[in-house]
Amino acid sequence: MERELEVKLENRKKAQIRKAGFPYKMYLTELERDQLPEGAGEKLPLPERLDFMIIRNQS
Repeated sequence: MERELEVKLENRKKAQIRKAGFPYKMYLTELERDQLPEGAGEKLPLPERLDFMIIRNQS
């Protein structure tokens, strides 16, 4: 029963967000760089490369 309540609350949140009309999530490839604030485009290459996600062995 508790799980049902959690699911209902989560679904209610999702419905409220959809109803609010927030913009949908985008992929970096869909991003229009010319629409970004000045200097923001220079910071994009790092997330595109995914270098920050490399797992290093700690031997």
